[in-house]
Formats: sequence, C-alpha cells, structure tokens
Amino acid sequence: RLETVSGWDVARRQPKPALRAAPAGSVYWLDDFQGDAAALDALQHDGLHCPDPTRRAEGFNACLLAHWN
Repeated sequence: RLETVSGWDVARRQPKPALRAAPAGSVYWLDDFQGDAAALDALQHDGLHCPDPTRRAEGFNACLLAHWN
C-alpha cells in the first residue's frame, strides 16, 4: 500500500510537499515482462520518476532490479 511522506524543509522553513510513495522494501514481480530491456537498464541507472529532484538525496526514486530464474 502506498504511504504519504512529507517532512520539514529546514532551509525554506516550511513543510515539504506530501508525496505518495511505495514503502521501503516493496517488491514488484514482473512475471511476463514484454518490454524493452534497455528501458529497464535506464530505470536501474536513472531511478523512478520523482516530481522533486531534491528529494532524491532522501532516497526517493531508488530501485534495484534483479533477474530471477
């Protein structure tokens, strides 16, 4: 289930915007992936979409892809 994550921006002295995020440790299983493997490589390198790039340092839009036999 998605969580709502916010916080306090010390530099701007205001609350950070609330974002909906998958909880840490979430696992998604792609049983029959029929897409471009290069797109998965880009996802692994660039991460997921995050509307606020400054939140990337907090761990937003990080993912790990692995192949399972």
